[in-house]
Amino acid sequence: MIQIEGFKKVYRKTVVTHPDRTLSHKITLLIGGNGSGKTTLLKAMAGLIVYEGRLNVPDSVLYVQETAHYPEDMTIDTYLKGLCRLEKRPFFGLDALLEAFELRHRRHDAFKSLSKGMKQKVNLMSAMLAKRALTCYDEPLNGLDALSRKRFVEHLGHQAGMIICATHLVDDFADLDAERIRL
Repeated sequence: MIQIEGFKKVYRKTVVTHPDRTLSHKITLLIGGNGSGKTTLLKAMAGLIVYEGRLNVPDSVLYVQETAHYPEDMTIDTYLKGLCRLEKRPFFGLDALLEAFELRHRRHDAFKSLSKGMKQKVNLMSAMLAKRALTCYDEPLNGLDALSRKRFVEHLGHQAGMIICATHLVDDFADLDAERIRL
């Protein structure tokens, strides 16, 4: 369960506030346009920014930014296996994720040879391997083709812990059992 109380963040002339509420669903969608405060709230939950008010969130929070940056000469396989080692997780789930996101045939390719959409797939797979109590996805569908968006949404229901997705692509989440909060 996540509690938001008196949330306020001031950016020079802009003030972002969120009403007091409790989030108790496994999956919550924060829906709103640019500048509505989606990213601000996610970053605050992950402890990445200073804000006023109180957020009661789990101790183990992962913020998945919209665009990830990777070492250009590193391969997908080396990167993801390195994450598995850091997380003390076996590699056996890796092949299934690579297959689901259609990257198995590219696993030995360096990041410099990948498209934006392929890098985004790796970003999402990285988060799925991490297994945190709360995972905050910031616009996770950006850069993905329709099939990859569908597969990501399908995998959300199987991911451990609570999930919050900030998005403006509401239609892709239509069949997902999730709380929807419009900002």
